[in-house]
Amino acid sequence: MSQRERRIVLWIAIFAFLMRLALVFRPEPRIYSRPYVDDTFYALGCAYNLSQGHGLTVDGVHRTNGIQPLIVFLETPLFLLSGPDKTLGVRLTIALQAVFDSIALLLFAGLIGKMRRSKKQDERRMTAPIIAALLWAGLFNIFRQDMNGLETGLYSLLILASLHFYARVRDEDSSLTRWAALGTLLGLLVLARIDAVFLIIAFIVVELWRQRLRALPPLLVMGATSLIVSSPWLIFNYLNFGSIMPQSGQSEALGVHFGINIFDGAVALADILASFFYFPYAEFPVWTRWLWCIAVPVLLWLIVNRLKLVQDIKANYKLSVLEPLAIASIGFIIFYVFFFAAWWFLYRYFQPIRILWTALLVIGIEAMFRKIPELSKTKRRMSIVLATIVGLVALLFNANRYIANFTSDDIYPGYLVGKWANEHPNAKIGMEQSGTASFVAANIINLDGKVNTDALHARRSGTIGYYIVNSGIDYIIDWDFIALPLVHNAGKAGVTFERDSAIRTMVIYRASR
Repeated sequence: MSQRERRIVLWIAIFAFLMRLALVFRPEPRIYSRPYVDDTFYALGCAYNLSQGHGLTVDGVHRTNGIQPLIVFLETPLFLLSGPDKTLGVRLTIALQAVFDSIALLLFAGLIGKMRRSKKQDERRMTAPIIAALLWAGLFNIFRQDMNGLETGLYSLLILASLHFYARVRDEDSSLTRWAALGTLLGLLVLARIDAVFLIIAFIVVELWRQRLRALPPLLVMGATSLIVSSPWLIFNYLNFGSIMPQSGQSEALGVHFGINIFDGAVALADILASFFYFPYAEFPVWTRWLWCIAVPVLLWLIVNRLKLVQDIKANYKLSVLEPLAIASIGFIIFYVFFFAAWWFLYRYFQPIRILWTALLVIGIEAMFRKIPELSKTKRRMSIVLATIVGLVALLFNANRYIANFTSDDIYPGYLVGKWANEHPNAKIGMEQSGTASFVAANIINLDGKVNTDALHARRSGTIGYYIVNSGIDYIIDWDFIALPLVHNAGKAGVTFERDSAIRTMVIYRASR
């Protein structure tokens, strides 16, 4: 990047950091509600228990590997600093997430700059690195994934760092030491999220295609280094839990519904392509989602074809740097659509695809800026008016979504369940969506198996009702569509649970023994 671009991108990164850091100073109920999600608090629970010397456990009882380790290990010192004040620890993790996302912004803008063929830039116009920084800072679809408190922000940062390093080693006659450094980054990426193995495989495929047999020595070094870095976690998983797959992944693979996954996978991909917007599918009939999935790619295809953007992009950018991410994205889509049941997590699992598409969007927008002066006077005016309208609507939409994280009174009911559980310290409470509640209260038992091996085994064997009964659970609390099957299974095992009351949208069922 030029000095001007570096300066502007840095100021955008500082602004983005301060915007995200502001989330730290909200009242406690909002801290536990947005933008963090329920599963975030499994990882935070592990970090807290590690800091207290209790080992890798969410509840202090059941050992777990149902987390992605790197983010937990990085957050553990923050809970050491906060001591018994869990909420202070959570606030510190938000600040850490803001740091990750701001560094990712810098790396994203830098990567776009590296991809340019020409190093001579027009200093008077909006260039691609500046557009990249603005989009990363402002797009709510990126914000809500990178600031959800899970590993996604760190994962995005390490993906971009790996692509940065790859762009350097592939263009130079690099030493094996540099390939080992890339392998170290990729090993950390696996520790950030285990599905990064798809990206490692993609690097290998691209380099074998590009260099044939000459690629073998550096790839062996890269692969061996990444395996050495990530192997302690994989060995720990296998020796203690019988599989290298975290138990959260095993839990989410139970009950795969291909039809639902294909449908929601299509919606998630359409939202990624829409970039500036996402479809509020809960508020509209099903057929509108299919319309969205068709309309977004068709509209993009028309724009790209009409303006002949593909030729322009190829002429001005080296897209080969993105080849590994493109190949890995195919792997992510196949794996999560056909082998995972948790369709509601597809937006998070598809984050690498979002990064890939946003990079293409950035250079596409810059290409459109170059095309506008070539249009006739009438078309140029129409294009400017249309772009201004779309830009203003996008700005208002994303600003509205971001402000909601500051001001919403829609407190997550899991937090309120945790508070209720603290008022009933002698009761045992079973939940599937137990992340936030179990972080707030110690007497919550996880029932979906993500962080409780006993519950995972019970779900696999169809004996979850007997597990509930034998564990002496006094209350089942969750959304009704989740709680009712648990109540039904407990009834078959000999204990009746009767509806007692509700905490917001979560229903309380009490055991009548």
